[in-house]
Amino acid sequence: MDTRPSASIGRHSLPEREDMRFFHRIRVRFSEVDRQGVVFFANQFNYFDIALTEFCRARGIAALRPQGHEFHVVHASADYIEPIRYDEEIDVALRAERIGGSSVTFRSAIFGGGTHEVKAGGRIVWVLTDQATGRSSAIPDALRQALAAAPEHRLES
Repeated sequence: MDTRPSASIGRHSLPEREDMRFFHRIRVRFSEVDRQGVVFFANQFNYFDIALTEFCRARGIAALRPQGHEFHVVHASADYIEPIRYDEEIDVALRAERIGGSSVTFRSAIFGGGTHEVKAGGRIVWVLTDQATGRSSAIPDALRQALAAAPEHRLES
């Protein structure tokens, strides 16, 4: 029986390294693994969040948000493909897959460090929210452009 992952998981196809626009390298720490020495599943969301933070820092997203507005996560999902082990280097990748009126869908992936080996894939949806009202708000053009067209950041070896 072939146990390799197929080209898709559920409704989503596996991400490919060439399709991603931003990479952030992380070395797995002891506190992130379970008794089997494999990354505890919830920590993969932490890795996605770290990459999103670095993505936003690299693009100056915080300075482009309207005063009193923040992005809120309204959806997060992950597909676990291959184990990630203690002390392994991984490249956490993402790209803005869709930018709507008030939301951004990020496609995320974890690759073995410097490889094309997919360890996990996921999606995160943010909604720009007016903090005073708690309601969604339109993404301004300058912010939309920064999310969509910023320079790439690659960690290719």
